[in-house]
Amino acid sequence: MPKATSVIIKSVRDQLAEAGITSYAREAELIFRHFSGYPHQYAAPSQLDDQAVARILAASQKRSDGVPLQAIFGEMYFRYLTLEYKPGVFIVRPETEMLVDLAKQAIHQKLAQGSGPIRVLELCLGSGAITAALASELAAEEPEAKISYVGVEIDSAAYQVAAINLRRFAPSARILKADALQLAGIVAEHSFDLVVCNPPYIPEQRQLPAEVINYDPARALFGGSDDGLKIPQGILASASYALNDRGVLIMEHDDTQGVALVNSAKEQGYQEAQTIRDLNARDRFLVAKI
Repeated sequence: MPKATSVIIKSVRDQLAEAGITSYAREAELIFRHFSGYPHQYAAPSQLDDQAVARILAASQKRSDGVPLQAIFGEMYFRYLTLEYKPGVFIVRPETEMLVDLAKQAIHQKLAQGSGPIRVLELCLGSGAITAALASELAAEEPEAKISYVGVEIDSAAYQVAAINLRRFAPSARILKADALQLAGIVAEHSFDLVVCNPPYIPEQRQLPAEVINYDPARALFGGSDDGLKIPQGILASASYALNDRGVLIMEHDDTQGVALVNSAKEQGYQEAQTIRDLNARDRFLVAKI
């Protein structure tokens, strides 16, 4: 028997709120939109058929049990894109969107200075979200610019998902299945203008929410040492190998690592290094120039 749309929406909101999900109203809206086929409840009929109700309530139960929306939907939302998601792949999060803004600023600046073709390298490519966003947005903003993209990813599951996403949003991008910490022989030395990276950086002993630790692969989360700095510091070395003499590294990091990474960058020969704060005034992004 059909059920009233307003009743279903309230039921989902209440269930998510009871499960402790802070953004329960927004997530209830997303679940409704995804499984009802309507953009929002006010575009839907006053009653939903049994199949739509069953899909919505099943999704609501999964979310209440701690399953991330991305795993329920089989897709991720990042900036203006809807990306492929499959189990075993790191779920890209909203805070990484600022890394894209910083990377775009660096590219716009290089283009304004009259730089020739821009070469961008993403290390720890993951799902390809960052490169996909950069390529799709810059194609619209700088249609005459010559910008090429290369991504490096070691994990097979992530590599396959990145290939799907970049085929759609950055079809000319090249993907290399390799270790981002071992670039010699993989890419040409000093050949890139910009390196972007959201590496594994979480300190090893940090306790994480169940929906993170149960769904994100550990190799994409933890930075390889008690302070989480081992892999980010390795990325500094890889980027210095890849960047040309005007090159820039932009890397996301934990909010406890800003000072240490600025110091590490200078120790490794970067001429300039600074930490950029996120919208919550936390140190989250290293910008380092060769």
